[in-house]
Amino acid sequence: MRQSADMRTQAAAGEGKREMFGLFKRKLVPEGPFDFDDEIRIERPADHVYRLLDWSDPLNALAAQGHRLRVGDGPGEWRLVMTGLEDHEYLIEIVETEPVVRYVFDSAPIPIIGRLERARETYSLEPMGGDACLVRVKVTAHFLPRLTERQLAHEQWMMGTACHNAVARLKIHAEQGAEAARDAEMNESNGYRIEV
Repeated sequence: MRQSADMRTQAAAGEGKREMFGLFKRKLVPEGPFDFDDEIRIERPADHVYRLLDWSDPLNALAAQGHRLRVGDGPGEWRLVMTGLEDHEYLIEIVETEPVVRYVFDSAPIPIIGRLERARETYSLEPMGGDACLVRVKVTAHFLPRLTERQLAHEQWMMGTACHNAVARLKIHAEQGAEAARDAEMNESNGYRIEV
């Protein structure tokens, strides 16, 4: 059956309306996980920097900077309460350790902070010449489902900034001490990124 010109015009108009109304629908992004990474050269030996990462070491950087760290419920588990985020507790579980080379752990904030459900942090250390090492961090983040493009863009910015700040603060701690790391400035003027 042939459609009349009027019928074709009406059908095309109906398609246009559906497309137009689709503009106002929430555009959801695929669910993750999403990877973020950064690296930094630290003018200290890898064995010293590794101790700052190790949750069980008395030199652990976050504990030395004044955050509350205690042993968790099972082997390789820790609980962390960060200064300024006292209403949240991070549940930490060690996934893999290779002393002086690699340190991997999972963390989950309780309750959830923003849209981050959990993350895996992988730190790799590579000795450089002299008493220096290169530290790489890779964070695999799992966000709440059904994020819009705008929400994901915000989370990506926050996680990218957090990765940078993690290695920047580690560098400051290793080279200048816990107090300097704790006092490292991050505010609107520097895009919330610690300058090193």
